[in-house]
Amino acid sequence: MNRERLAFYLNHYGLFRTVRVYAHRALQRLVDFDIMRVETASGEATDSPVVEPYVTRQVSADEYRSGLQLLGAEHDRSNAFVRRDRCFANLLDSQLVGYQFYAGRSTVARSGLEFAFPDTLTYAYASFTHPDHRGKRLARARANARRCADQAAGIQRNVVWYISVDNLPSLAVSRRLNVAHLGYVAYLRIRKRYYCYASPACVRAGVSLISTGGQATK
Repeated sequence: MNRERLAFYLNHYGLFRTVRVYAHRALQRLVDFDIMRVETASGEATDSPVVEPYVTRQVSADEYRSGLQLLGAEHDRSNAFVRRDRCFANLLDSQLVGYQFYAGRSTVARSGLEFAFPDTLTYAYASFTHPDHRGKRLARARANARRCADQAAGIQRNVVWYISVDNLPSLAVSRRLNVAHLGYVAYLRIRKRYYCYASPACVRAGVSLISTGGQATK
């Protein structure tokens, strides 16, 4: 972190959390690992998905690709559509300015590692809002659009997701929302083998990380 980033973290998150982030990222330079906080929220729609002048709804693969001009090629998520994951997006004059994907089955977290959960849950991932459009509750609008769509289809599932413990901005947003902390999952990679951990509450809920290249170790 540079000095400006350090000052921002200290002012917004305090000394303890800033030191924790520094330690976490310093260790990641030596060892391939991560620790993630797992959170859940009700699938029931509690608010309107309408945020003027944006249109928030589920988009198809073609709509997603054609709306990427503002975001760039690094946001290509063709594989998500191949898996039939759903994408709910914010559009402004047909231009994509934010998106979130939802999966109904175990999903690749990174190469060789999957995030597993029961079919009674929906997994939310890859939430993004263009910097020029942040602060307008577009992430909340995407979540409510998905909830309304599920309710209309007679689907009632809680949502689950994870956030790295060093991602303080995302954790701060979660604390302001009506979400529940389920537990933690983590992984450590040594050479080509992953060693995975799930806290007891996550195990009871059927949520875990699974190595796809070998037997996961808890």
